[in-house]
Amino acid sequence: MLRSFWICSIFCFWSVVATKTPQNPPQSPSTFPLCTQNARMDIMFMIDGCFSDQQDITLVYDVLTNFYANLSMSKNMMNASDFCTDESQWNQWNTRVTGQTYYKDTYKGVLPQFCQDQSALIASTVNGFKPGSLNVTSMQKIVNRTSLFMEQKECACRRGVNQTDYNVAAKQVMIWLPLTPKYGDEATQFPDKNLYSFDHYLLPYKFSQKDADVDPNSIWTKMKEINLTTPTMSRKEIVQALWDLVCDVTGAPGDRPIAPDDWQPF
Repeated sequence: MLRSFWICSIFCFWSVVATKTPQNPPQSPSTFPLCTQNARMDIMFMIDGCFSDQQDITLVYDVLTNFYANLSMSKNMMNASDFCTDESQWNQWNTRVTGQTYYKDTYKGVLPQFCQDQSALIASTVNGFKPGSLNVTSMQKIVNRTSLFMEQKECACRRGVNQTDYNVAAKQVMIWLPLTPKYGDEATQFPDKNLYSFDHYLLPYKFSQKDADVDPNSIWTKMKEINLTTPTMSRKEIVQALWDLVCDVTGAPGDRPIAPDDWQPF
């Protein structure tokens, strides 16, 4: 497994953020065999870090690391300030990953942005958690902080509809992995005023939207639900659902990857 590490130098002079992703941005010619590799998407994971047992930590870590395996993500990082001012560089990446692992009313790990590849750091942050009795106390503060990072700063290297070159534009997707359908408070302005520039998806590995609809302020009922058996600890099923989401949302060319039956965690 990857060792946990928290070192992340974030130095980015921010540019303009997107307000909405184009419904069907043109796709690049198919250069890879799989639709997940040809897809152009900015993915932000929102992961509930209030894990009560090690099994859930290991599950999420394994899902992330194996999900990444069939994406096309550049590992050749450019100077962040150059990347923010020179949008011609942006089409060199197909899919980019960032995220937050949240707990109480804050988060642990990296400052989220798309100027540098953060996929391994997100997985390492999850793997660094220990089982405990933490709870989320304010979803409103978590949503507000994430909106500040991604929508109110001058640059997070977003590739949205404000770009003049739609060959650069990418689907903007936020995937949520909550552990419980009810928190200390809910984000009542979500997603109309906070995190409005993402399409939001609930990964229901612990509960489904029908379990959350008892609370009229629940943010989970305001998302699209990923097709998944609920609850599930099947790494194969979750990774397959995520790969299917990437291909379905982007309409990218190529074969659809199939998660193997003989699952081998990284």
